[in-house]
Amino acid sequence: YYLFRWLTKTSREGAQTTVFCALDNNLIPGAFYSECRPRRCNSQALNDEICDHVWKTSEALIDEWVSFSQK
Repeated sequence: YYLFRWLTKTSREGAQTTVFCALDNNLIPGAFYSECRPRRCNSQALNDEICDHVWKTSEALIDEWVSFSQK
């Protein structure tokens, strides 16, 4: 665990930006936040074709999981 500490975050550290964004009243609308700061979004995240593929794949995986869990 100690060897990989620099690669990982604790649960508290991982939740910090989410909690920050939920509670701060001065956020930039529509901005991407990382480490509690607005950051430049990865260009792939702005690619409509990639976003559509990720969305459809996510839906398919969720549908598969839901149908499996209902059996």
